[in-house]
Amino acid sequence: MIHASSEHYGIVAYRFLIGGIGIICAYFLFKVMYEKVLRTKGWFKQLMITSGRETLAIYILHAIFISRIGNKIIHYLSNQFGHNIFTYNDALLGYVIAPIASIILIYVCLFIIKLIKKSPYTRWVFGFKIPLPKLEESR
Repeated sequence: MIHASSEHYGIVAYRFLIGGIGIICAYFLFKVMYEKVLRTKGWFKQLMITSGRETLAIYILHAIFISRIGNKIIHYLSNQFGHNIFTYNDALLGYVIAPIASIILIYVCLFIIKLIKKSPYTRWVFGFKIPLPKLEESR
């Protein structure tokens, strides 16, 4: 049987404490950000509201775009430049390219969702509400 030292328990307790404080801080940070977004008007608020309603469809479309189309684009660009340009500068990728690409991708997904919702045959794929025909009551 392995005996843990008191130092090990102290490390575990410290990790739980830091994790709990991080969760509480993240909760209040997102709460304040959400309240500020609700007070504003504009494209960001509309993007947040619309993307919140269509989360499942956006998730499915993101998986399709990133796994299929995104990989092909990265492989094509890697072959053209001789190396993966997205990993060349981590700060540029993380703070500039990724946020811009994600906002563009969300807009593209929302546009595709609008197209899917127009067709009664494709609505069921993403679980959108399908209007059922009203039955006439027999008297």
